[in-house]
Amino acid sequence: MSLDKDDYPTVVNHNALIEDLLKIRHYDEVSPFITSTNFPSRKSGKERIAAKIVEIRHRPVFGSSGLERDLHCLRNEGYEVVDLQELLTVLNQHKNIRALPSIMALGSSIEIGDDLKSPFVLEHSCQGSFVGLENV
Repeated sequence: MSLDKDDYPTVVNHNALIEDLLKIRHYDEVSPFITSTNFPSRKSGKERIAAKIVEIRHRPVFGSSGLERDLHCLRNEGYEVVDLQELLTVLNQHKNIRALPSIMALGSSIEIGDDLKSPFVLEHSCQGSFVGLENV
């Protein structure tokens, strides 16, 4: 795996529970929907990934042409969106990453009522740290 200077090499244990990953970083508030049951891992075992935090230019709305273009550009560069387990693992292994503005795990989503939501992590020095859900 070749790394750019902005990459964060991470070993992801896909068998780890979301609940255990949340305890490591000590979030002030976690949505009750953020569970291993609601966000099961797509894989099993351990995997080395090179995570990169990128700013997307378009508000994350699945199916919107702007977001689809942004995601297509990332895929062309060899990147895929992370799921919640991968995001929490990256943040746990790289304490220097601060989630401000929020960092979304666009590889995970959940339907609640008529809304499709993706998880996000936000860390604000005055207002605390949160793991929640945002409409996409």
